[in-house]
Amino acid sequence: MNLKKKLFLSVLSASVAFSSATLSSHAEDSYSTSASCSVYSLSTTQSKSFFLLDENGLPYSVTIEPIEYGSRMANGKYKVSLTVPNRWKAGFIVTASSNSISSVSSGTVVPIKGSASNLRLTKISSKQAELRFTYSYLGNKNQTGVRATVTNSSIFTEKI
Repeated sequence: MNLKKKLFLSVLSASVAFSSATLSSHAEDSYSTSASCSVYSLSTTQSKSFFLLDENGLPYSVTIEPIEYGSRMANGKYKVSLTVPNRWKAGFIVTASSNSISSVSSGTVVPIKGSASNLRLTKISSKQAELRFTYSYLGNKNQTGVRATVTNSSIFTEKI
């Protein structure tokens, strides 16, 4: 079996195992998958989880939960969280108003293995916010995080 097939089967097996474990622990959520980012409609009043692959083909999950929502579509508070299995979980709260980000708060990172430092939650513009941090594991350090973009009455969330 060539190297590409072995790599594909390894990623596929890890994705299936990760999805199965997470699905059983979040049975009340609705689920969707995409290649690189999640799309959550601001008119939705239910939590939604997405199972995605990063640029290296490694799985991660995004969960978006409405905390409170207004009478108009695209107004409310949403908790955005991203989990990299066996590494870290990070997230923050996005307050949306008139299809824009009015504020971000409560940025957190919980390392499952390794450590996290230099946590920085920033509202980049009225449409985009980021939670960035340095993740260290087994002597390797890298800048990573979570990006949320509000556009067309949706929140797009992706791993940085």
